[in-house]
Amino acid sequence: MQRKYIDFINGKSRICGYDYGNYPIHKFRSYNVMDNIYPVYAEFAGNDLWHQQCRRQRINSDVFSIEYVTGGIFVFNHDDVEEECSGGDIFLLHHGSNSGMRCKTVTAVKRVIIMRGSALAELLRSTGLDRVFRIKVADRAKVDDLFDRICSFDVSEPAGRLSILCYELLLTLAEQAIIAPRPPELQKALDFIRRSLDNSLSLDELSCYAGVSNATLNRLFQKYFSCAPMEYFRKLRMEKVRHLLKYYPVKSVAAMMNFSSTQYLAAEVKKHFGVSPKSFRQQQ
Repeated sequence: MQRKYIDFINGKSRICGYDYGNYPIHKFRSYNVMDNIYPVYAEFAGNDLWHQQCRRQRINSDVFSIEYVTGGIFVFNHDDVEEECSGGDIFLLHHGSNSGMRCKTVTAVKRVIIMRGSALAELLRSTGLDRVFRIKVADRAKVDDLFDRICSFDVSEPAGRLSILCYELLLTLAEQAIIAPRPPELQKALDFIRRSLDNSLSLDELSCYAGVSNATLNRLFQKYFSCAPMEYFRKLRMEKVRHLLKYYPVKSVAAMMNFSSTQYLAAEVKKHFGVSPKSFRQQQ
């Protein structure tokens, strides 16, 4: 099987990446529900089979999608943050977001429901799901049942029943979304890190902004992320570099990310990903 690069516009979204032979294999069904009549409804639903050689990047998503991993491991990214999802994990692809996905295992499968509706955005806000990207499902039987009922919905039935099922699924996900409360000092540090990815950053600067000592900040990161603060920063910074290298030459990425030289950037790419930027770009 051969790898094929794709790049196209779908509505207001740009979608690019790689197919591999027939992968990804989408087995979706469309419900053809008239827009703006129901507060929330499923537009498409079904199964999605992926291969390790597949890649997708969606810029300015024009859909809200619930991606329920049932086998293998997917790696999703949003705002330069990676989320590794295995069986029982759900990734939420939000409207207007930039995100990507790939398959870490040789193959992986997920169930997908794409929702729309006049009240969808407000429902996501009111349940707090608009701030959630990854959910570790606590009650898989309940979520499986709702997915089954939506995916097998008889289109000859009133579409209002489909809308009710979608509403119930969102409420169930909101109940099961485990958002561990983070100390305000840690959240300040995380916000500062994400605003500083294009530049260098020191532990002293980060601790000063968060209003805690270096030792305290280190304890917080070890507790919540099992790594040191600067390790966390470097990981996010290099993930952004990896994303930019898909679209820009090394010299441009070095300038955008404020590396002192292309040689230094090349050394960092080699250190973090095990290959040179040129080899890395050829693999994408």
